[in-house]
Amino acid sequence: MNLLTTYCHNGLCLVAIPRGMKGPITAGWNLRENGITNVEQLHLLSDSNVGLAHTYCQPYPTCAIDFDDLIKAKNWFQKNRVEINRYIHADDAVHIVSGKANRLKLLFRLKAGLMPSQVIKEDAKTILEFRCATRKGLTVQDVLPPSLHPETQQPYRWGGKGHYSQIPFIPEEILTLWKSLLTPNQKTKPTISSLPESPKNIAILLEALDKISSDCDYETYRNIVWAIKSTAWSVADNIALLWSQKTLGRFSEDTFNNLLNSYSPGNPNPITVGTIFHLAKMGMKHG
Repeated sequence: MNLLTTYCHNGLCLVAIPRGMKGPITAGWNLRENGITNVEQLHLLSDSNVGLAHTYCQPYPTCAIDFDDLIKAKNWFQKNRVEINRYIHADDAVHIVSGKANRLKLLFRLKAGLMPSQVIKEDAKTILEFRCATRKGLTVQDVLPPSLHPETQQPYRWGGKGHYSQIPFIPEEILTLWKSLLTPNQKTKPTISSLPESPKNIAILLEALDKISSDCDYETYRNIVWAIKSTAWSVADNIALLWSQKTLGRFSEDTFNNLLNSYSPGNPNPITVGTIFHLAKMGMKHG
């Protein structure tokens, strides 16, 4: 099994990058529908560099801590009371190594949804970047092995003690620090449902859910559960469980509970009940 095939099997979403470049140039490359997620699409990466589309990875988005100046970035983390060496040298740490001195990328998964990218500068020069999504929720990307670095012409490689098939979740103190960098307009207030909790609205939602099969792909399943949670109703968890268990052969209690726990009402691109009514209108009865 080659490297690109392994990426697909481990839920990484890929994008094509021309040889000799560090970023895609095709219009719309950062849209979900243009990501490469299965082996049947790998021919699109023939003779090209390859990037990781963080936002569209499964089952959780990925992100990167990009150290443009490793020494200065470590000092910055130290000033912010985060001992970053602890995570760089952790047993599960996953690095992307370009071969250029004093640089490193550290990869994580995001359990609680997307985060807008943030740049840290000193003396007008970037020393560090937190990378995941644009302010509009589209993906950003980072170059993956075995791509060739455009300056050194040497291949990118994997580093760290961990493995890219088991990218760890971002530590809470790093995520908290990242969130503290967001401007006020990026700190989205928790979503308040436009549907008040009432017997009538509960019946309307149940009727819509009855038109959507829970025997569906993971992304659709996750979106439905999170859309139900977005109501903020006291019965939301029970409604989600009732719908999920309609296909007992596919139901996983662990997966269901993980989705409930990972729902974030402050997500900058929240999934709402509109998703449910849209899918119901499409008639996704058979997944």
